[in-house]
Amino acid sequence: WPDAPHRVLRSSVAAGEALGSAQRWTPEWPDAAYNGDVSSRALYAGTSVGSVLQRQSAAEIIAELTADL
Repeated sequence: WPDAPHRVLRSSVAAGEALGSAQRWTPEWPDAAYNGDVSSRALYAGTSVGSVLQRQSAAEIIAELTADL
């Protein structure tokens, strides 16, 4: 997302660039009707994305977050 004031994962930019002229550079998240390559769309990341240290399933993340409740 050239000149856009938001952060996206670098891999989504690379995937979009690989599509060349077929890429549609829009900041909108794909909805249920979208039928293109989702990895080449804006995959948003905030400043805390650097805190992610490993891949985990959603169940593992929820268990970790609720362990002390």
